[in-house]
Amino acid sequence: MLIGLNTLTNCTKSSSISDDLLLGSWTKISSILGQGDILLETSTVKFTSDNKVEFIISGNSQFGNWSKKGNKITITWDEPNDGSRQPKIEFTITELSETKLVWQMETGGPLLIETFIK
Repeated sequence: MLIGLNTLTNCTKSSSISDDLLLGSWTKISSILGQGDILLETSTVKFTSDNKVEFIISGNSQFGNWSKKGNKITITWDEPNDGSRQPKIEFTITELSETKLVWQMETGGPLLIETFIK
């Protein structure tokens, strides 16, 4: 009984992600869609302590706000939705350290998994 309780406690702790670890600039090193389709785009994401976020994709910046609950991050874009993207997106963090961020996103189709380094 004690072993089961300890395991449950450790799982609960690991599902909560520290804001401090998330803050800063992250450079994407890998982007895999579905069964291994590799997406080749250069991007950086910057998270600030005032819950602002900037995505820089192939030299173009997109701005928004971020919020976090447990290991889920929601990005809400500043610019009006012109039909080219969802007004907000949600990522699930699967790994986060001082130097590495891995998240995944359900796309309505294949799973997208992206890896970033600081």
